[in-house]
Amino acid sequence: KDPELVWRWYNQRREALLNSAPNPGHFALVELEHAFPDFLLVTQNVDGLHHQAGSQKVVEIHGNIWELRCTREGKIWRDQQIFSHLPVHCECGALARPNVLWFGEMYAPTRFRQAQKAAAQADLILVAGTSGMVWIVAGLLEAQRRGKVIEINLEPSDLTPEVDLLL
Repeated sequence: KDPELVWRWYNQRREALLNSAPNPGHFALVELEHAFPDFLLVTQNVDGLHHQAGSQKVVEIHGNIWELRCTREGKIWRDQQIFSHLPVHCECGALARPNVLWFGEMYAPTRFRQAQKAAAQADLILVAGTSGMVWIVAGLLEAQRRGKVIEINLEPSDLTPEVDLLL
């Protein structure tokens, strides 16, 4: 209803991210990717910090704040500027929006299938830094029946009863 307000909110987050850097956890995941050929990082984060740390095998299940999507044609492009004129428009003239999942929207089918397949085939799933309240994590753990699940969190989450080990 208010594209300018939404874009002001996203612009503020984009600006904060320009002054952010990956943390040791991001870099540890890069090391795991290098050590295990079948490694896949499925993240709910939309900030792009996993890529910035060097992760290559990433499924950004909720999208990426640095990608924009045309609301008319569905065209997606990457743009890391902070916009001075809001709201943002596509070159076709239609409104553009951040290419992130909003409440009530469906997951991108290709991303979702890739995450489901990886979870179903995994010998080990690490669940790190989540409350477990967002459906996708719980849904992927339901798909995972082969191996073990280790949760890495500062405190127990809604997922803790379902995992094999909490660190």
